[in-house]
Amino acid sequence: MAILKITQSKSRARERQVTQTGALALPMSLATQRGQGFAAIGKVIEDIHKEQVAIEDNNTLLELIKVASIDIENASAGASQNTDIKFAVNAFDKVTKADKWNGLTKDKRPRVKKQFNEWLNKTKVSEYSSIAKAVTKRHIGQTKATNNEYLDTLSLKMASSDLTKASNARADFESFFNKAENAVVYGPEGFKKLEDDKLLQAEKNIVLFGAKNHPNYTINNYDAIEKKIGTSLANKAKEKALQKIAADQDFAIKQEKFVEKADIKNKVGTFTELLLRIRSDDDPEYLGKLPTLDLLNDLVSADKINSAQYDALLRFYKDPDTANDDDVLDLINGQIFIADSVEALDQIQNNMNFSPEYLMSIGIKDATTMTSLIERYKNDREVFQDSKEYLKVINNVLGAVEQTLIRDFGTAEKSDQDSRVQASRLYNEFISEGMSPKDAFLKMTKGYLFQKGKLPSLPQAAAVTSININTVSKIQKDQDPAMTFNGWRDQVMEKYKKGSITINDLKRDLDALDVREDLFYIRAEFGKTLKDPDFAWSESNSISGDGADRT
Repeated sequence: MAILKITQSKSRARERQVTQTGALALPMSLATQRGQGFAAIGKVIEDIHKEQVAIEDNNTLLELIKVASIDIENASAGASQNTDIKFAVNAFDKVTKADKWNGLTKDKRPRVKKQFNEWLNKTKVSEYSSIAKAVTKRHIGQTKATNNEYLDTLSLKMASSDLTKASNARADFESFFNKAENAVVYGPEGFKKLEDDKLLQAEKNIVLFGAKNHPNYTINNYDAIEKKIGTSLANKAKEKALQKIAADQDFAIKQEKFVEKADIKNKVGTFTELLLRIRSDDDPEYLGKLPTLDLLNDLVSADKINSAQYDALLRFYKDPDTANDDDVLDLINGQIFIADSVEALDQIQNNMNFSPEYLMSIGIKDATTMTSLIERYKNDREVFQDSKEYLKVINNVLGAVEQTLIRDFGTAEKSDQDSRVQASRLYNEFISEGMSPKDAFLKMTKGYLFQKGKLPSLPQAAAVTSININTVSKIQKDQDPAMTFNGWRDQVMEKYKKGSITINDLKRDLDALDVREDLFYIRAEFGKTLKDPDFAWSESNSISGDGADRT
């Protein structure tokens, strides 16, 4: 049997050793040195902290100053706009009190508040000086401007043709320059220069105004004036004097013409009013206003109407339905037709109201109609032009002849002339009563021309320029006329949409189509009386084309 043998270990268990602390103890001198070192470090840290706080306070102060500086600059600028120093400084103080920024300095460290107040006081003291300089400069500028305006006024008054005003102004002028307080803002040299300049200005005004008020004196005393104010200004005064002399002559001529024109206008107005009262005594507006013979006599005696007007009024007064001389009326119509200005119409009106030949030959109805007609023509140029165009069509249809002073008519021509004069008379009455030229023309066509059997053709009555419709196809003639005319209107509109014609062209052609359509139905009605269905579209003025009446 085997035997297990355990060998005894020769190694020893390690024993724990106790540290000898006594050997680690510092000497007393070294320990003292180390304690002093730690205290020094603490002081450095404290110094650094204080320095950091100071920096923070300074940064805070700068932020406060940045905000407050804007307020102070604005306050200073506002105060500087004044002209009174005491008021300006008080106003600045009022808006820059320390408590204005309490909201900014609240919760800030004492040092920040202290430094901010120190900065504020120092800054305000500095601004006082700036405000004082600005206010003083502004005050001086305003004082000089006021003085300059005052002296300019005096220099003008010194040139017055009223000797009392001129003398008083010169006394005030001298008084100003005798007051020492007025010299303060200028200084001795500046004040003397101001006096010399304003005196010279007054002398110039005296000469120039004298040239206007007494031009002949200026011309006759040119040499003395030249020595006093110099050649350049003397020549200017002479030129003004010559202009004034010419202007006076021109004014006298114009004044004479104005008085004459006003007198004519007043007489025309008086004559027209009397015509209306005599003709319209049964009109409620003129009821009881029929002029008496005594009134007419007083008016002519006072030169409110002339003798020719007086004679005509007596004739109308005796017989309001007195006959008219158609030749005279035709002559007046012819003159109106060729008139091209308000002045020309005025001349026609004056001839009609003052010429004995006219006044003794024209009836009261025609006189009032033509007077109203001319007044409307003078006030509305478009009505004048349109009326002439339509009247031209009427005259052509009725056989117009050249308007001349010498006429030698046969029977047929005389008949045509009579028709034209009567047509013009009716047409003028319609226009004088306020009807539009187009409506008056259509009314003439439906009435007088229809009765005379003389109707304008469609192209003759109104021209359409944007499309060619003078040739009408059989289809257009056979269909409903409204379709034909609406089709033409659509064509004109298409031209406008494409930019081929202007809006004025569009309106003119649409208006012309309206006239043509209205005239078409009038001609169609006339064709029925003559049993001619094609007459509406034809270019004939009468069914036979011979000009015979169809009454």
